[in-house]
Amino acid sequence: MKRNRQIDGLRCIALVMIIAFHYFYRYNQIYNAGNGEIQIFKYFGVFGVNIFLLISACFMYIPLKTNVDVDLKNYYKKKLLRLWPVYLCSIVMICIVLYIIPLPGRMVSGKDFIYNVFMINGYIGTPYVDGAHWYLTTLVTFYFIQGILLKARKLENIYCLAIWLLLDILCNILNVPVFKVVMGNTYAGAVIIGILAGKAVYKRSKLSKAEWIICCIAVAERLHFGGIVSCITLLVAAGLVWCCIAGKIPFLEKKAFILGAEISYCLYLIHQNISYSIMYNLEKYHGSSIINVMVAFGVVLLMAVLLHKFIEKPVQAKLKNIKYIVSVR
Repeated sequence: MKRNRQIDGLRCIALVMIIAFHYFYRYNQIYNAGNGEIQIFKYFGVFGVNIFLLISACFMYIPLKTNVDVDLKNYYKKKLLRLWPVYLCSIVMICIVLYIIPLPGRMVSGKDFIYNVFMINGYIGTPYVDGAHWYLTTLVTFYFIQGILLKARKLENIYCLAIWLLLDILCNILNVPVFKVVMGNTYAGAVIIGILAGKAVYKRSKLSKAEWIICCIAVAERLHFGGIVSCITLLVAAGLVWCCIAGKIPFLEKKAFILGAEISYCLYLIHQNISYSIMYNLEKYHGSSIINVMVAFGVVLLMAVLLHKFIEKPVQAKLKNIKYIVSVR
């Protein structure tokens, strides 16, 4: 499929919403005892995450013909290498900054750092180097499940998707942390909606009655476990993603949004704790100020640009040579 620039623009908007949530709501909630919280930003985080998940899931759909197969080793290799090198550099950068400019409550031990390096900390309950990285645990989980379904040629099988969704619901009802994370931690429904949307777009067909029922169950799951606001943000995010797929928001194709989308992964990885550290320590000298936020954002933006140029782009170029869909005689 041709690259959708409106989807890229929407990815940039989602990142801006997440950053705004962390800067103007979450930071004050943690470090200023709730003073200075700007309530309008309270739900920006979950809204942005829903957009990210729906976009990722929509492009998770990969139709397989009868004469092709999936090389599972290369599939996982390509997906993980797309995430890991930039991620490794980001956690090293975060630890260095927090060592130089300490941030209370956000430091990790050497042992926890090692768990983070191998991206297993989210599954065993040890702290993240940066709390925003929980999203990567969720994404790795979904890549793992997608790979299995692709290998079995069941990614578009409605019964397999239904079983996955029901298992996710059951694990959240039982409230066993490790099983919740392995199944998707209440976000499986959003991903399944995205996969079905991707299928509809690729095959240029409408969703079947059974697929609509699965989508409704996914929305009901979010309503039950996340509440009405989280449910509404999921529905609005789905509507925005669909509008972008249909090419209905040309405004998002502007160059500024596209450039933001290009560095969105790098900026997401380093925007939280480094910014918090800068803002927290600047407050010691001249109190809370929008200048603190601007300085923090300027620093992480520069770091993200450097990460993208010297790490992410070279890695992406090499990943093009890794093929995981192979012909079968």
